[in-house]
Amino acid sequence: MYARLLVAAVALTATPSMARGVDLLDVYRLALASDPVVAQARADHRAALERARQGSGLFAPQLSLQMSWQQKQPYPSPVHGRATGLYRQRSLALTLNQRIIDRPAQWDGAATREEAAAAAVQLEAETQKLRLRVAEAYFAVLATEDALRLTEAKARVMKDQVDLAARRVDVGLAAVTESYEAGTVYAAAAVDVTNARIAAADSREALIQLTGKDVGALKVLGPHDPADERMVSVPVARSPRVAAAEHRVAAAQHRLAGARAGRLPTLGFQASYGGTTAWAVHAPLAALPRHNGRRALTVRLTLKVPLFGGTADASRVSRAIHQHDVAQSALESMRRDVLRGTRSSLRAVDVGRLRVDALAAAVASAETACEVTRAGLAVGTRNFADVLAAETRLAAARMTYSKARHASAADTLRAAYEQGSLTDLMLADASR
Repeated sequence: MYARLLVAAVALTATPSMARGVDLLDVYRLALASDPVVAQARADHRAALERARQGSGLFAPQLSLQMSWQQKQPYPSPVHGRATGLYRQRSLALTLNQRIIDRPAQWDGAATREEAAAAAVQLEAETQKLRLRVAEAYFAVLATEDALRLTEAKARVMKDQVDLAARRVDVGLAAVTESYEAGTVYAAAAVDVTNARIAAADSREALIQLTGKDVGALKVLGPHDPADERMVSVPVARSPRVAAAEHRVAAAQHRLAGARAGRLPTLGFQASYGGTTAWAVHAPLAALPRHNGRRALTVRLTLKVPLFGGTADASRVSRAIHQHDVAQSALESMRRDVLRGTRSSLRAVDVGRLRVDALAAAVASAETACEVTRAGLAVGTRNFADVLAAETRLAAARMTYSKARHASAADTLRAAYEQGSLTDLMLADASR
């Protein structure tokens, strides 16, 4: 019996014309294509990847070709007796540079890789947040449009009651006060319709802000299953927001190690192959180099030992320590926020399910009570005020159930977001 009443209550909040509308996953995909927040996170991720590639490239061999040309002061010409001679020189060399030991650069490269990992996880976090924002806007539209439909239905019922009261007054079955009471209730219902239309239009505009255009009719929620217990508790460490903060802490640790390694020696290798060619124009040939034009291979190992860098080295270390403290505090704050949000959302899911079940039974009871009151009016055991009160209670129960139903669906997705497990599949399941 209760199952039949529950199905009947759910049917009150769904219409066949809206059942085949655009579902939540389609709306999310449309929003994903043009969302500026996700686009910014995606660009940050790509920039972080490029920085990581640059950090790794510091230890790759560097090959360069160097060419120079110079001309010295003129020499007095023995032929003409005036300064017309020129001494010119051209150098050409192919140079290979390779870092062998450079601890600061190694730590900086590790930091850029951690920052790239943090940007990747942050992109996932922003994507999940977009799913939640779209879901909340989607269910807000469904709730307000359903409230508008129920409010309009209530207004039509109250208009019928006004007509019924007028007929009863005309035939002498009721006093004129019944007509006044019905008119007052109908006027209030008309105001509620106007307010519901404004709320529905505003929620629709909020969804358009995310998608960039009006998506039309939305697919309504399917029947509520009291035995649906798919949401389970997930460890907080799974949250991409916490993971991003952890990567930032690791990057700050690498930056600190790199700052402290600034006092360590560095070792580099260089190999160069090339030569210099010189010639004289109206100048003595004796001034030319002895091995003019010969090419040679030069190999060099360079050891650099920092001795004193002033207060800049100590300042860099202090700054890195403070930045590490900032990242560590941000991680702890994020863990606490996610833990609190997860617990609150899971409680909201549990309470929401119980509330939806109770309100579904309340709708079924209000509908039965309204039918009994109408029958009592026909046989004279109930008065017109009782009918108006029963109709008002039924409309209020239906709207309260509709709001709770959509809020429960949004709470389920919010709990998944807080846990870091909100996926496209969950969006598809939410609107079935």
